[in-house]
Amino acid sequence: MSSKKTKIVKPVGSELDLCTQHREKYIKYCSQHESPCCTKCTTEKHVSCKEVISLDDAIHAFKGSVTFKKIEKSIAATAKNIKQIRKENETSVSGISEEKARIENEIQQARNKINKHLDKIQDKMSKELVEATNKAKKKSSDLNDFIIEMERSIVEQQFKIDKVKKDAIDLQSFLSMKATETELNKMDKTVNSIINDGEDGLISINFNLDPAMENLALNANRFGHVTMEVKPFLSKSIEEISLDLLKPINTQVKQTEGCCLLDNGTSVFSDFLKDRVTVLSENGEVDVQIPIKSSLHGLAVIDSQTIAVSPGGSAPHAINIVDIKDKSIKKTIPVNSEVDGMVYIKDNLIFCARGDGIRKTNLTNGVTATILQCNLGQFANIANFKDKLYVTDRDEHTVTCCDIKGSVLWTFQDTKVLQRPWGITVDKDGNIYVVDWKDKLMVLSADGKRYKQLLSAKDGLKSPTTLFYNKRGNQLLIANEKNTALLYKLV
Repeated sequence: MSSKKTKIVKPVGSELDLCTQHREKYIKYCSQHESPCCTKCTTEKHVSCKEVISLDDAIHAFKGSVTFKKIEKSIAATAKNIKQIRKENETSVSGISEEKARIENEIQQARNKINKHLDKIQDKMSKELVEATNKAKKKSSDLNDFIIEMERSIVEQQFKIDKVKKDAIDLQSFLSMKATETELNKMDKTVNSIINDGEDGLISINFNLDPAMENLALNANRFGHVTMEVKPFLSKSIEEISLDLLKPINTQVKQTEGCCLLDNGTSVFSDFLKDRVTVLSENGEVDVQIPIKSSLHGLAVIDSQTIAVSPGGSAPHAINIVDIKDKSIKKTIPVNSEVDGMVYIKDNLIFCARGDGIRKTNLTNGVTATILQCNLGQFANIANFKDKLYVTDRDEHTVTCCDIKGSVLWTFQDTKVLQRPWGITVDKDGNIYVVDWKDKLMVLSADGKRYKQLLSAKDGLKSPTTLFYNKRGNQLLIANEKNTALLYKLV
């Protein structure tokens, strides 16, 4: 929950019918200025106004008006939402202990699995140790038997020498000594072989810990990470989504390719034909038109007063960073391809590069890299939700979802549903909205498996090209190719 909370001020009932300036009771109402008036107000400020009526008449008219019914409906909807939020919050609180128990059980299962695996490794290691020990003992024992045999032979040869030394040397003694010499040469070679060849020697057994086990001991200092995830209240699946039209907008743009809706109600449109960005105030009036030297396409919101504008299909190929408050271009980023849709994520602009796929450029260091290499067609658009990207390709009739590293997760393709998918955006619950140039607004589920049509030509869609979801206002701005846009609230 945000640390900033709106302070709710309750009006004092006895003060509502008094003029704040003159401290007199209201008796009239000026429809022109939408203001209640006391006697002094009427004579001082509204004497020339033609739509000053009695307060009773204004009250009677208001009770039956569309505005009154809208307020009444809004109060009922707000009360329902608050009740649902409280219910969801209570369920969430009661579920925290259950989640804790589940996580503890998961950790214990992981511990048991690790213990079982370590026991298995230890048993295998123990068997290998026994085999190595037996082999070492046998080799030492065999060598010892051989050495004992050599010692016996040495004693025997020594005995022969002693006998020859006592007795006269005759033919038999001579031959015996020669035989002894031959035998001693063989024994000497064998002893040298034992000493020098390295195949025999003092035997011991050693143990070298596997690096993987050592790394486990040194690096695996936790079972995982415990995090707190905040999910939005009143999350809706696509089956529950409906739209409430807030107002139509005259964009005064002949070919709109990109749009965005800022938190202050300002709407921004890229004018493909006149090479400029048109900024409309909340009441729909033109605030400023900023010229840019290229056929503009996509828009990406960087902050409350800064947007990025893609160069579309004409040279020079450069992304422009525009300050709509100062009405100036703050920065120009050259790119090597035609660029259509864009989205801003953590100091990076991620954009659709025609023929090259999905690329990104860092606004701080200027480094550009490819996320997903593919032959992306013209007027492709992109949106994001958390660590996922969603891209439309009108020529292939597809919506593709990939992660931020470029691994494709799923692709939606059904020409009965989407014939010319163009603009794309994602709401706070991860539902994906796509405008089809064939006068349709579709919403896809986060997994790309389900879909639902929300709007059609009878709702005012006429070759829609782009749309934008504003999270703070829970509003959806949809722009037709020419002149008009529609602002909806998700309900």
